[in-house]
Amino acid sequence: RRNPPAGTVLLAYGLSYGLWRFFVEFLRADNPPIALGMTLFQWISIGVAAVSAMLLARRRRVARGG
Repeated sequence: RRNPPAGTVLLAYGLSYGLWRFFVEFLRADNPPIALGMTLFQWISIGVAAVSAMLLARRRRVARGG
């Protein structure tokens, strides 16, 4: 079994945490929505998840030689 390349686990964590936090924020009622019905922390979570996903995809593409 191979170990994943350096940084892959951190990026996977960023992606999963961003998605998890986005959905958990729907259950919380203490933060007011700021734009499009979403809270500041939901927007931050979307950003973290999106950046992590883009970096993981780029890392995968480079590993394949593309």
